Order: sequence, then C-alpha cells, then structure tokens
Amino acid sequence: LGFVQDNDQGHFLAGESSFSNIEIFDGVSCLEDTDFEFNFNECTIDNFLYGVESELNTNHENCVNNAWVELVTLFGVTDSAEITEKVGDVCAEAYAAMQLSFEQITHDKNQFDEEFFDGGSVWNYGKQTVQYGEATNVLSKDAVMVAVTDTDVAGKRAISWPTMHNFGECDLPAAMCCWVADRQADAFGGTCSSSPSYGEGCIDADPDNNSDLCYVDFSRSKRSSHVQDGYSIYGNGAEGGLNCHGFAWSNFAGNSQNALKGNLLFETAMNSALYEHGYVEQVPGAPMCGCVESMPVVSRAECTELEVNQSIEVRYRREFKLFTAKVSIANIGYIPCSGETVNDFSSYFRSLYDAGKVTLAQEVQFNQHVVGADKCEEAIGDFLMTKGFISEYYQTKTYLQVTDVVMGPYLGARDIHLFTDGNPEAARWRQTPNGSVLSKNENLYVDLDLGGTYDISRIIVWHYYLDTRQYYSQTVEISLDGVAFKTLWETGIGQLGPVETAAGNNIQLYKPVKGRFIRHRCGHSTRNHGVHFIEIAFYA
Repeated sequence: LGFVQDNDQGHFLAGESSFSNIEIFDGVSCLEDTDFEFNFNECTIDNFLYGVESELNTNHENCVNNAWVELVTLFGVTDSAEITEKVGDVCAEAYAAMQLSFEQITHDKNQFDEEFFDGGSVWNYGKQTVQYGEATNVLSKDAVMVAVTDTDVAGKRAISWPTMHNFGECDLPAAMCCWVADRQADAFGGTCSSSPSYGEGCIDADPDNNSDLCYVDFSRSKRSSHVQDGYSIYGNGAEGGLNCHGFAWSNFAGNSQNALKGNLLFETAMNSALYEHGYVEQVPGAPMCGCVESMPVVSRAECTELEVNQSIEVRYRREFKLFTAKVSIANIGYIPCSGETVNDFSSYFRSLYDAGKVTLAQEVQFNQHVVGADKCEEAIGDFLMTKGFISEYYQTKTYLQVTDVVMGPYLGARDIHLFTDGNPEAARWRQTPNGSVLSKNENLYVDLDLGGTYDISRIIVWHYYLDTRQYYSQTVEISLDGVAFKTLWETGIGQLGPVETAAGNNIQLYKPVKGRFIRHRCGHSTRNHGVHFIEIAFYA
C-alpha cells in the first residue's frame, strides 16, 4: 500500500503529508444479491447515498460497508468522481426515457429549427399586419404548435436538448437568447402596436430593453454568422432596443435543471419570448439563441429556472447488477431565477457556484460573456487587446505594481522581475520563471506581493503562447497576510486551462476581492513538460 501526496506544494518531491479517515475494504458488496429500491424528490449524490445507506441500516445491519463503499463495488469504480458520474447517468436516463424530441415541436425538418434559432424563418420575419381587412402573420396561428406544446408537454414531460449547431455540447452550462425586434402587436412588452395600423405600428418595433450590447465576435458562431472571423463593437447603448434572457443548469447530469434544460429552452425562446411577447430576430453576426459562449457579449440578462414537482424511484436489480430510475413529474413550473438579485442571469450563475453546481473556472468564464452593468467598456477593452489594440479604458485603468516576486520550489529565472514588467513577450520564456513537472496533476507556483491591500477586479496571466498549447492544473489564489490563501480561479487539478494567446488569460472577477498577496500555480502544457510564467498583471 503506497501513498503519494504533495501537500499542495505543486511538486511530488516537496511538502509534508498527513492522512486521516483511511478505509481499506475488500471489494465485497452486501447488496449485490439483493433487490431494493428507494425514492427522493431530486437526484443528488447525497440523496442517492442516503437511499443506499437506509437499505443497509434497515436490512443489512451486520454489514460493515457504508453507502460509498457499496457504490464503489456495485458501480465497479474507484473514486468519488466516478460515483457522481454514474449516479448522474442513472437519473439522466430516467428523464431521457420520457422525452419529447425538440424537433417534434415545430413538426418541420431540423433546418427550420436551426434557421429559427439563428434569427431567421417566417416566425422571425413575419410582422403582424392587415391585408384586405384581415390580420396576417398572427403568431397565435403561425406558431400554434408552440401553444400546443406548452399546454400538453412543457408542464409535465421532459423535452430533449436539440443537437443543432447553436447548442450541442456547450462549454459552459448556460444558454441565452438576445432579441432585437418585436413582431406581435399589443403583446406583453415591446413597441409593436396596432395603432395607427398593424403594418405601421410594427415597423422597426423594439423589444423591451433590458441589456447593453458590448461586442459581437463572429468567430464564436461561424455557422450562424456565415463568416470565419470579424467583429462589431457597440457599447454606450448604440444597439438600440435589446432584450436578453438566459438559463443555466448544474454540471451534474441527473439534476432536474440539467435534465430538463430542453424545457427551459422551449419556454425561453419559443413560448415566452416568441409566442407571448413577439420578440424576434438576432444581433447581426450572432445566433438569436445558443450556448452562452457563442452569443454576443452583453452587460446583463434576465433568466428563468425550473420549479419541478416530481418523485424519482431508484431500483437495484440483482439479476442484472444494475441501477435504474423512473421519474414521475406532477408539474414543471417556470419562475424568475433566484440569486442575490432575483431575475438576474449573472447573480443566478453565481448562486450555482456557491451551491457547488458549477466550478469556479466556469463562473469566471461566464463573467466574460455576461459582464455586468456598466462593464461594457471594460469588456470591449479586453477584446480589443486580443486584436492588438489598447483601448482608452486600459489607458486609464488602475494598474497595480508588484513590489516583490518569490518563486516556489523547482523554478528558475534569469530575471524574476521580468514576470511583472508589463511586457508579455513569449520569446522571453527562458528569462522569466520556468521549470518542469512530470504529471498533469502537478504544478509549480510564483508568489507576488502588491505592497499594499487593494480591491482586485481583474487579473491577466500569460504563459508561452506561440502555438495552440494549453496548460494543466492552474490556480490563482489571493491572501491578505501571505499565509491563508483563497482560490479566485482554477482549472481543476489535471484539467486544461484555455488556449494560450498573446492577449493572455483574462480573469474577470464577479466582484472585486480585497488582498495583497497573489499565488499563481501552473502545470505543464499540452506540448511538453515545461512550466512557463511569462507575465502577470493586476487591476483594481
């Protein structure tokens, strides 16, 4: 029996280790030859463990295994992450068994749905008007299948997540729609009106304005924009009327917000926005709806979450050595999302992080797409830096000087202070702090002292970037005293950070964090075992 632990020092040869609560078991299950079942109202790993533990306590009093050991054996896995994945799969399959395919809503081929979510189709372009004394392009007729789905399906049955290019596998567990026009006269919100006439009252009609458009990067949605690259800069309300609405879900596949995210998409894009409000059309160069990372960068958005009245029955059958689940849904409700600020997308996503449902790295990345009120100028400045421009914002931004740099073990540098001199030139990688590690789970670190306590709002980190490499096991930590550090951002141990670019890795914090000392950890890259700290910058 062997142990390897580096005490969070970043290298397997450094640090002291202590171990506690060690359990050794023989891999023999008490439950594998038993049929049993349990119920709960929401699928979580804790509820699943509680169900297994209850079975052990009730019918297997002499068993020395706990629920975790039983699941390790029954699932044939080795760690908690694998148990979580297996439990999520069991519950997700239960929802999938009762799904309506998203493509069945319109009863059109997939091409219509793709065109709709890109901001096209008759649903987006048809404006209500009157011809020969009769109303035409009336949504209650044109999109009647939306009303049918809302009545017969959306409140009691799962709707699948569409496979079209706007969605697929989202990098972040979040999606958003942004509309720039109102097509339905006298609906809830917007300026489309039947006065003085339907035709005139809906020309250039706007939705209710709830956001500011910062910029659009066409390369994030090439199939929607139909170009390889390009961008549009807005800011200062230049876009006119814009309404954005999003939703997010847990990383855990079995959670109802994740399993029913197709319902959230239907409610957000088709039922509420289109059918009830008449909101249509996209920001040029972007899809109308999509994964949040493919959408325009905006200041804020409203959002919706689910309120699900359900029961979940989990069964283990000894004959098949298999867990199965069945979901019974009494009602699915759609409510303004919760959080520190109700009905605010950023606040809701932050609450998901606080609840452990998304990672810190995801929360930081989300804040680069929905940037916050009055932060468009900052976001535009960040984006223009990737194009080789320095905006007025960064010329006036408070740049924090580093007074001292200390390298951790197994790092070397010809001139350590080049790491903080404001010059992120990748060719200097031999002069700035550098070293090497063997495993993607290891990292090396540099400590920095700002010389005083500041409210830090943004950190930009550069590693070697003259190719498409990524670096493993990154963290940025902050401290008031240089002893107790708090994690501000992380990729996760053994997980990759973003592709390195000349613009650096921009870490925008949800709120400014007070601190003096910064510790940045980084592992090796996808190209070699080298660890390369090129430059770091802090802004208040």
